[in-house]
Amino acid sequence: MVELDMQDTQSRLILDGALCKSSVAELSDLLHKSLEVGKPLLLQAKKVEQIDTTILQMLLGFMLAVKKKNIPCKWDGASSTFRQSVEILGLSSFFNFGEG
Repeated sequence: MVELDMQDTQSRLILDGALCKSSVAELSDLLHKSLEVGKPLLLQAKKVEQIDTTILQMLLGFMLAVKKKNIPCKWDGASSTFRQSVEILGLSSFFNFGEG
């Protein structure tokens, strides 16, 4: 499950459950919307139980775009499954868990 909550001062992207190839279209739409709005982002992946490499590649592209546009971005938690998947692929420096 993927959800985008656009508030007055920030956008909150919630990643939840199993994120597999069937989530690509929905996630792509939400990522593009959040980039267009350009509000500070709060990303939450506390309840991710499974994540496909395709989703991580999309999120990597998103994180690079956020950085390029100078959009403030923070993590509000990431499950051990999410963190381990990121680490295994050597992407930890791009995701900056715990940093704004």
